[in-house]
Amino acid sequence: MRGIAMTTGFGLAVEVGDWTRFTGSSIGSYLGLVPSEHSSRLECAQGAIT
Repeated sequence: MRGIAMTTGFGLAVEVGDWTRFTGSSIGSYLGLVPSEHSSRLECAQGAIT
């Protein structure tokens, strides 16, 4: 995996196991890598990864 250390990549591979059960949009939420969001009726702002 580009951009992460070998230990982190190995941990992700072990945690996920079968990569075919996820799509590009669902893997991030499974791993908890989703942006925070503060929204109101008039505006929406996304923050850092939670």
